[in-house]
Amino acid sequence: MPLSLFGETKITFICNQDGISRFSGEHAKDYVLATMLKPNDAIRLSVYLDYNSKSELYNVGFEYLTKDDIPSERTIKFSELTERYAQQRILSYKRQNGVKKIGRNDPFPCGSGKK
Repeated sequence: MPLSLFGETKITFICNQDGISRFSGEHAKDYVLATMLKPNDAIRLSVYLDYNSKSELYNVGFEYLTKDDIPSERTIKFSELTERYAQQRILSYKRQNGVKKIGRNDPFPCGSGKK
């Protein structure tokens, strides 16, 4: 399960628990890089947390990623991922908050920082 924070601190947490399908490796890195595009982040800290089946943390890793980490031959792919993840965040926000439309003065949940 990924969690991205937007604002002054640019951090994405990737949490995995044993026995549940993993979100790790290249997929996790691709997610973080795609997340950086919409708000035009220069750098983002990725924190990887692994939990066992008893919810005990047993491994922590991290890396700093920049836009330069996006291979030029995959730019179109990352742009598509960016849009897909933004739409997923919007739908998730609506479901979690029981709303059908984002309010006029509400922060936009896609990660762009804009309305």
